[in-house]
Amino acid sequence: MLAGFGRALITPDTPVMLAGFGDRSEPATEVHDDLEVRTLYLANSNGVVAVCLVVCDLLGMSPSFALPIRQSVARDLGLPLSAVLTASTHTHSGPSCIAGSEAVGWPTPPGYADVLTMSYGEPFVTALLASFSSTERRSATGSAPARSICSSGSTVTAATI
Repeated sequence: MLAGFGRALITPDTPVMLAGFGDRSEPATEVHDDLEVRTLYLANSNGVVAVCLVVCDLLGMSPSFALPIRQSVARDLGLPLSAVLTASTHTHSGPSCIAGSEAVGWPTPPGYADVLTMSYGEPFVTALLASFSSTERRSATGSAPARSICSSGSTVTAATI
């Protein structure tokens, strides 16, 4: 079995309203810890059967946010859409990706949906897939897409188990 682990930063620019704070009326103006998207890619030894779990440091994601992420990852990894799953850590320290949340004061930052899908650009996917070429555990790094707001490169770790 092959296993790959990846991550990229998805921290929005400040100021940004944080999701999940009903009484908060002011945006966050600085970053304490970056938000990440992390992936777990599992495949059988010949790569025919595979699944990818995508976990974002967000309060939650509506289908309108999750579907483009799933489509981007499925396309870039050559997986069927049904093999890409999304989840959120339910942090209250990030922007909202829940449709309609602007009504309660949690607007999604302009362009943030693009940041989420672009975190999985060609360098990230290339590094993830290249990390499977060895039977020993190792790491590979690829830079995030230029239009992404990631402040550092994406990190990918893989292992054959």
